[in-house]
Amino acid sequence: MFKVKENLEDFMIDICVNWFKPAFEKDKEEVLERAELAGVKHLFSTGSTLENSRQSAMLAEENPQIFSATAGI
Repeated sequence: MFKVKENLEDFMIDICVNWFKPAFEKDKEEVLERAELAGVKHLFSTGSTLENSRQSAMLAEENPQIFSATAGI
């Protein structure tokens, strides 16, 4: 789905995605589609608890082409 371009002018990222908040549970695929349509090429899943920081790390490990992780505990 996401392809990294060599030209960094065309490279937009979202640095604060709270992927494990309940608000995203219903429409995660749609969130990814909207991000791609908006030109976002990479997402940083932000953990706000120890548990979802771990979840974010696992998500980034499993999907490195789309996600990176940050931990905020």
